[in-house]
Amino acid sequence: MRAFALDAFGQPGSIHDVPEPEPAEGQVRVRVAAASLNPFDNAVLAGYMKDRMEHRFPLIPAGDFSGTVDAVGSGVTGYAVGDHIFGVTGKMVFGAGTLAEKTTATAGTIARRPQSITDVEAAALPLAGVSALMCVDAVGPKPKDVVVVVGAGGGIGSYAVQLAKGRGAHVIGVTTKENADYVKGLGADEVIDRTAGDVLEALKSKHKDGVAAIIDTGSDATGLAHLSGAVHKGGTVVSMKGFGPRRAGEERRQGSQHPDPGEHRTAGNVGEAVGCWNVESSEDPHLLARPRGRSVQAPRPGRRETRNYPLASAIRL
Repeated sequence: MRAFALDAFGQPGSIHDVPEPEPAEGQVRVRVAAASLNPFDNAVLAGYMKDRMEHRFPLIPAGDFSGTVDAVGSGVTGYAVGDHIFGVTGKMVFGAGTLAEKTTATAGTIARRPQSITDVEAAALPLAGVSALMCVDAVGPKPKDVVVVVGAGGGIGSYAVQLAKGRGAHVIGVTTKENADYVKGLGADEVIDRTAGDVLEALKSKHKDGVAAIIDTGSDATGLAHLSGAVHKGGTVVSMKGFGPRRAGEERRQGSQHPDPGEHRTAGNVGEAVGCWNVESSEDPHLLARPRGRSVQAPRPGRRETRNYPLASAIRL
């Protein structure tokens, strides 16, 4: 089969002819219809993860995909050849990714693709969509709560805007001027240009009583602590970059839907009466199956430029 692969770190990569993978126990083989790349994939290609996980060359990158089940390994139940699925490969090695005609994935990190979304849209959902869902779950917004999404024009942020809006929140998207119309089109009630001045002052000027929550997909610890000054007592700050002292997923693993607002933790100079949580993306198929259909939409032409590339053009990415 054909696959885009690297023979060594630092090389541009090219189309290779490689053997078709066979599904191991607990895996399915997938005929890939679409795959997507995330910033993490660029880190893998650059070799930043070489000392942390096994890499197999020729290295086929990427983990998100949508496609059709082509073969079923032993021990797999609930899936059959011909099923339309999407998800992540769920492997503990790098190199057997999704920029290929076929790949294998663990049955525990996939879900059935809804008919309401295309393969291209489904392939864009797994990492970014689940990460956004976990952020919004950690916040647990109530109707009319003011929720700020920092990085609202990015992959995670664009889904978080829609998910928070879908729960009735008043959403403020923090992005660049170039992405303002796009973020408004996703449902944001307000948009702040992060390059135009101090975002904290902009928030305080319009919301003097404070906001209920901030979902931050990109700030460092100093920036996160600064922005938390806009959150009122009992509010929540969620960090996708690990600058909160606890993982929001801890509370869900204990059975609750989001962190108890009465349990406040601090991070750096985040106010003592503000809950601050880390979120790490999960490969839970139950989460994977939730951010779909009419609840969220992948970026579409006319709202922000979307480009699709054939496998042979993967080197351009």
